Amino acid sequence: MLKDNINQLKKIKAKKEDLSKKIKEINQQEEYLEGLIINEMQQEGLTKVTAVGVTCSIKNDVYPKIEDWDNVLSFIIKEKKFALFSKKINTPLWREMLLEDGISIQGISTYEKQSLLFRRK
Repeated sequence: MLKDNINQLKKIKAKKEDLSKKIKEINQQEEYLEGLIINEMQQEGLTKVTAVGVTCSIKNDVYPKIEDWDNVLSFIIKEKKFALFSKKINTPLWREMLLEDGISIQGISTYEKQSLLFRRK
C-alpha cells in the first residue's frame, strides 16, 4: 500500500510539473500576443478595440522600483508609513536567526508544519 501511494504521488508530481511547463509556455505566448496587439493599437493610435466579442484596451499602471533601500527605509520610518511593507517575514533569514544565532523576535511565534520530502532517483 505504501509503495502504491508513493508511486501515485510520483505520477501526480510529474503531471503537475508537465502542467507547470505548459502554463509557462502559454503565459509566454499570451505575453507575446499582448505585446503585438498593444504595438498594433499604438501604431493605429487606438486605446480601445472591440472585435470578435471581446474588448481590448491599453492600460498603464505605475509600479515601484527600489533603487536605494536606505532612502526608502528612512522615509518609511520617518513618516511612519509601515503599510508600504508587505506583512511577511523572510522565512529563511528568520529561521537562520532563530536556529543558528538564537535570536528570537518579540511578536513572532513558531509553529511546525510537517511535510513529505519527495525526490526522484
